[in-house]
Amino acid sequence: MEQDPKCQEQMREKNRNRMQKTRRKHQTVEQLEHTRKLARERQQVYDARKRQERQGVAAKGTAREKVEKKREKWRQASQNYRDGITAQKKRRVKEKRMSQKYKKKEAKMAAEVAKVEKAVQAQAAFQQSGCPYPTQGAYKRAVSRMKAKFKTQGAKLAHLFKGVVKYSDPKTRRALKVLNVSYSTPDKTPDPRWQPQQEKRRKHAKAQEATSPGFQRLWRN
Repeated sequence: MEQDPKCQEQMREKNRNRMQKTRRKHQTVEQLEHTRKLARERQQVYDARKRQERQGVAAKGTAREKVEKKREKWRQASQNYRDGITAQKKRRVKEKRMSQKYKKKEAKMAAEVAKVEKAVQAQAAFQQSGCPYPTQGAYKRAVSRMKAKFKTQGAKLAHLFKGVVKYSDPKTRRALKVLNVSYSTPDKTPDPRWQPQQEKRRKHAKAQEATSPGFQRLWRN
């Protein structure tokens, strides 16, 4: 407890409250009245200090009020500047402002036209590619939907696509061949372990063919 500051503070507060109760219990009426008078005076001083602090904050104003004051100051300065210049200067300033506005509008329209032309060229190139989808956006959305169905990534996804290409129907294979996408099966070289058995089966088939009745009739004729 001696090393714990929290416990020490709690013990001091407890002793302080106990002493205050004991002191008030043994005070006379005059002493109690004097204590209450001092407490009221302290409270009045505290209230006055807080009131002054609130008035000081109100006099400074909030951030929004400061911004409004600055804007009003800028408006007044601009108005004074406009009142002080000649009509010729006003006309030149207006012409300059209108010219800048016209140039900005022209630049914006040129950017929009270039954007539209680029989109038209992209759509024409997409249609020339032979894709059955009407627009490139529709094609991308279809690809996104298909990719969302696959929960795997990396090597598993690559093997899935390989299997889709490998086991596709003839019509799809022809379409993939047009797009230079195909699956070439490896050359099936005969296993040397099975060559003796295959030779034996070939000889047996020839022997059966030679001993068949139909073959003998043809040989006799």
